[in-house]
Amino acid sequence: MKQKAEFIEWEDIKRDAKLPKEDNNDGYIYGIAYLSEDECDTLDCEWFKTNEERYAQAEQEKLNVINYIG
Repeated sequence: MKQKAEFIEWEDIKRDAKLPKEDNNDGYIYGIAYLSEDECDTLDCEWFKTNEERYAQAEQEKLNVINYIG
């Protein structure tokens, strides 16, 4: 079975965690959150500087991206 994941954005994480406005995660703003089988827990996150890098990683790993509209 494919690993479940969702695409996340640094701006959303920064807002939800109430991080400082100037925090840009060193330019790594496009993320992949790897999810548990039941989608209730985030197991790990990986960050990328471009959406293209993120998409390529998801393709390479053959992830089941559950919230991607593309």
